[in-house]
Amino acid sequence: EQRATVESLLQHRRPVRTLKIGGLDEETLGALFMYCMLEVILLGYMLDVDPFNQPAVEASKAMTRQLLRQIPVPEL
Repeated sequence: EQRATVESLLQHRRPVRTLKIGGLDEETLGALFMYCMLEVILLGYMLDVDPFNQPAVEASKAMTRQLLRQIPVPEL
């Protein structure tokens, strides 16, 4: 499915990027996640979007906390 998705995007002249990683261990995945976070931060600044000031994200976090408080916790 991954290869078919990439091929379909290429056929429709859409930008696509694939990454090959050396493994699924904590160090490799941590490095990949950090790379992606830094990439989003830099792209945000390049597009004149403050990646650390997103009101909808903060509103979603507040709503999630409120909804989680409504879930009954069974007594042990």
